[in-house]
Amino acid sequence: MARTTPAKSTGRSQTMSSEPTTSARSPIEVWIRRTTTTSVLILAAIAAVVSFRHMHHLALTHGEGSLAAALIPLAVDGTIVAASMSLLLANRNGSRGGPLPWTMLLVSSFASLGANTPPPNQP
Repeated sequence: MARTTPAKSTGRSQTMSSEPTTSARSPIEVWIRRTTTTSVLILAAIAAVVSFRHMHHLALTHGEGSLAAALIPLAVDGTIVAASMSLLLANRNGSRGGPLPWTMLLVSSFASLGANTPPPNQP
């Protein structure tokens, strides 16, 4: 996919290409890309539903109201998505991203992991 970015030294635009143009892709490459994208979307949807149910149940169990219990998982997983997209954009522009998206990604990931990990069995 070609994209235009400002050149650092001249101020003029330059075209950067991270993948072949659409016309250069063979039918098998298109099929592989579509299959991969579909598989990732299906797995992400399954993970999102399971994660939402676990966090929702955890919030209800700990006394949150139904609205808060529904919003907490969306906030946690939404922060992961927002931080990931911020880092992806930074990477596409040649940067590693700042400390804020990395911090939010790590904190939200640990919160999601903690909410989706069952507690040890208590006697």
